[in-house]
This record gives sequence, structure tokens and C-alpha cells, in this order.
Amino acid sequence: MELLLSVHVLVLVILSSAWGKEEDVILDSTTFGNLNWDSFMATSKQTGWQEDLHKQNRKLISFYSICDVNRKGANSWVTTPGVPTNGSAHLWLELQYTIKPCSDVVPVCQLGVYYHELERPSVVPVPLHAPWKELLTLTNNVTVTDTKATLVINEISTIISLKTKKPYLSVGFQDNGSCTKLMSVRIFTRFCSNTTKAFATFRQTFALLDDQVIIGQCVPNSELAFDPKSTCTRDGDWERTTGGCKCRDGYTAVEDTECISTSKCSQVKSGTSLLLLVLVLMTYTRAIW
Repeated sequence: MELLLSVHVLVLVILSSAWGKEEDVILDSTTFGNLNWDSFMATSKQTGWQEDLHKQNRKLISFYSICDVNRKGANSWVTTPGVPTNGSAHLWLELQYTIKPCSDVVPVCQLGVYYHELERPSVVPVPLHAPWKELLTLTNNVTVTDTKATLVINEISTIISLKTKKPYLSVGFQDNGSCTKLMSVRIFTRFCSNTTKAFATFRQTFALLDDQVIIGQCVPNSELAFDPKSTCTRDGDWERTTGGCKCRDGYTAVEDTECISTSKCSQVKSGTSLLLLVLVLMTYTRAIW
């Protein structure tokens, strides 16, 4: 029984070392039937943000759109509900959107993206009366004369670096007279998962916009050969691993993830061979009967 358990643990170790990126999705607007986000307008003459539906892969998906063109003093906001930060200092924000290019009909072709850190999810301040932190500006600076031209859905990913330890966050979108559709809003954390390569363990690392070179730690029963380094990319993958560790004398390598006693390794190999023999005999017996 102990031998079979050892074989099972070895399999799990090998499988876990192959895992790469890991995402924890906090908000995905495409998974809700109705969003019912809060919206605000500076004047009653504006249409403001409107929730609408579109079909994607036979599924109705909610999104927000606005087209308050040529409205003097246009200033409309739509804000996500408060979502947990999960104790992270960084959150990924991924947006899919369309903005009509600037023209005589549509003089504004940009959208402001802001965020606000919260103590409680239900207390989202009105952005018209409270300062929100600017994150980025979505633009479409292409000038066109054909206002019926097909719009391309743009996608952008960025990181929100949180300045406080408040446990919640809201993202807001400010329009000043554009024609915009917010097709998808995702907030999530992304990691390069714990992994083992070249007999070195690389800890779970938050994926940032820039690649990070991480120094690995030798696994038990191994010793340093050359400094183990691997790069955690923005996509959450481990790449460009160099250096590594090696098994000490008296220990045998299992793949490139573990060093076990040579005597135990022989027992495992014998047990594995015996298990395979039993399985073959069982299959043969069933075939005869």
C-alpha cells in the first residue's frame, strides 16, 4: 500500500510541475445576465450609458454603450460594483471595446478609465462628486469620413496598482461625447504558478506587465549546479529557464523535479513493474474469459 502511494505521489509531482499560468477571475461582465451597473450624468439632457444585449456563440451577453455626440458639457459615467481585491497589490484589467473614429459627426473619440479603492463593496462614491484615480484613456484617433465603416473590437490589458490596503475596488468609465461600446470588462489576478524545473522550485509569482527573472531554490536532496533562473512573463508562463541544481550523491533523479534515495528509487521501480505486470495479467485473464 505504501509503495502504491509513493508511485501516486510521484505522478502528482510530475503533473503539477507542468502547470503554467493561473488566473483568479474577480469580475467578468460577460457572465452576467443583467449588469445593472450604476450610471451618472452631469445634465438631464444626456442619454447616458445604456445597458444592451448582443449575441455571441448563441449566448446573450450584456454590455454598455453610449453615443452622446454633440452634447455640450457631456459627462457621463458608468461604474462597476465593488469587487474584492483578494488582498492583492496588483489587479489585471482587460477590456474589449469599440470607439467610433473622430469625424464631423463624432468629434470625440476617447474614453477615460478610472478606479476607486473601497472600504465596503456597497459604498461606491459618485464620480461626479468624488475624486477617482485615472488609469488610462481609450482612444481612436483615426479620422474617417465614412461613418458607416465597420468597427473593430479592440482589446487592451493593463494593471491596476493599488495604493492602499482597502479590500474592494470599483472601475469607472467616463465619456465626454463619444460613441463607445464596452463589450467586455474583466478584473482578475494572474500568476505564474509554483513550478519545479531543473531540480529547482520557482515560487508562485504575480504576473506583471514586464517580465520578471526569478531565482529558484534547489529541491530537497539536491545541490546547486548553476544559479537557477526562470522568467515569469506577463501571460503567466515560465520561460527561458537557465541553470539549475543536481541530485546529491546517493540520490536518483525523477524527471527533473525530485531527487530520491537510490534505494527507494529501486523499490519504486520494482513496485511499478510489479503493478504493470498485475494489470497485464488481469487484462489477459478477462480476455480469456
